[in-house]
Amino acid sequence: MARLSKYTASTLTVSLKESLTIDGRDYGARQSWEIPGITDVSRRIVTVAGGVADQVLMSFGSAIAAGTFIATDVKYIRISNLDDANECHLIFKNAANDETAVVLDKGQSFIYNGMLNQNEGVASTLEANAGAVTVSSGGVSNLGNLVDISVCTTASEIDVEIYVASV
Repeated sequence: MARLSKYTASTLTVSLKESLTIDGRDYGARQSWEIPGITDVSRRIVTVAGGVADQVLMSFGSAIAAGTFIATDVKYIRISNLDDANECHLIFKNAANDETAVVLDKGQSFIYNGMLNQNEGVASTLEANAGAVTVSSGGVSNLGNLVDISVCTTASEIDVEIYVASV
């Protein structure tokens, strides 16, 4: 069966800009990069209830399903805490059920990049366990597949924005 619609792949340009002047001296910086071949983007605002252990924001697997992205296709993820008073915690879990967490303060964003030059996306990008990370001459070994990202907060509720770009 032929597809009724076909999107033309586009390039996502991401720019980070830091502006800072101390005693008249500029300490600003800018970094930007391009992610070619993007054909799918998901952008939404999610209300996160407080007092709940954790809520899955998105999952990654080998097929699309409700809230699930194809892991090898995801090239860029941004999660922004839209609350102006409260932090949240992002929890990243790999295929071995190992988890790591980061605090995302009020008004802040977290970027998780997929592998751009390989067909891995967010697969084989997360090592999280109770022991030390194993580093060899080839880099970190035993990177696991990112399987989901969850969020929790101690506030009554907060809003977070998620932005996922895929090929």
